[in-house]
Amino acid sequence: MIKAIVYDWDDTLVGTFQATIKKLLEFSRSMGFEKTRAEIARHWGKPWEFFVQSVWPGVELKKITERYSLLVGNTKPLPLKGVKDIVTGNSRYIQGIFSGRDRESLQRKIMEAGFKPEWFSFIETVGKSGRYSKADPESFGRVVENLEKLGIKPEETVYVDDSVYGLSASRIGFVFVAVLTGPHTRDMFVRHDLPEDRILNSVAELPGFLRRYDKKHTG
Repeated sequence: MIKAIVYDWDDTLVGTFQATIKKLLEFSRSMGFEKTRAEIARHWGKPWEFFVQSVWPGVELKKITERYSLLVGNTKPLPLKGVKDIVTGNSRYIQGIFSGRDRESLQRKIMEAGFKPEWFSFIETVGKSGRYSKADPESFGRVVENLEKLGIKPEETVYVDDSVYGLSASRIGFVFVAVLTGPHTRDMFVRHDLPEDRILNSVAELPGFLRRYDKKHTG
């Protein structure tokens, strides 16, 4: 039986890609890079350091971070449709957030989007170190520690993400559920062997999935 839900942040609970892609393309041109939407989407979901290396190779990280913050980083996050109702309505579950953002940025965006930190039992990030990306199961270490303190096993936890990079959660026992509210497509998840019944259009479909999953695995 599922006892906990851990959510990714960008494009899972709030719409980030659609809100920033135009600015990202303009920003790329200002840095001397002609990028397409598809090229940026391919690397979307990586931690910032990995994203920069992939999209704007050879550019000094500090320099591009400062420029990005001024031109793009102030975009206000907007909650995806129905998400707040789902989160507040899932109070029977332990809920947490695990994001590829650094902690300072994530905490600021949570407040800007009108979410309340007390809705979640923990909020964790990959961090600024660049040591891990979500594609590495070890990046989920602090999430597992938080769940263990609450007496919850990975196999009792659903991890919801819009990115194929989050699929590594399955390798440590989490029940991975994809949502199609980011730039990664259904076909991308299917090519990574994710069952169709674990691909949802949005978090709004999560309650139905949880009912079906628990019925199947406890009945």
